[in-house]
Amino acid sequence: MQSQTEYKAKPFAKIKEDKFVIETDTVVFKNEIKELLFSDTDVEVILDKIKVDRNFIVGEKKSEYYFVIIYDTKHHLKVVKWLNRVNDSLYFTEKVGGRDLFEQTYQICIGKSNCEPNVFILEGKKIWGCGDSPVCLIEVTKDSCKSYKTVATE
Repeated sequence: MQSQTEYKAKPFAKIKEDKFVIETDTVVFKNEIKELLFSDTDVEVILDKIKVDRNFIVGEKKSEYYFVIIYDTKHHLKVVKWLNRVNDSLYFTEKVGGRDLFEQTYQICIGKSNCEPNVFILEGKKIWGCGDSPVCLIEVTKDSCKSYKTVATE
């Protein structure tokens, strides 16, 4: 288990009675994400919904993971980022080291059907993808779902 010092001082969310309670100002957070990821786009992105959720990694190792997901419902856009659990608190990873920047990656999925973000194991490493099949990781073009990744560090 990683130490809490690798994460931001304040948790993004907490788990209380099996429910997620976001501890961060969501309006400020959505505006920061919009500026960070979409300030240079021609389409006006309106991030109108945010939630913390859990899912299971797709594939052989079905371990549970936590993430934040931010939506632009009009454009069928979803932005996700990994959250690490320390006791009942959920944190973004602060420490950037080595070559694997998975926990700092923002996954963007745009599409109506079979376009939900998921985590897969590829060559022993976690990787974000859009859709429920590992095929989505290697397809170059996909009409129903577009997938983008970016790493943004402070």
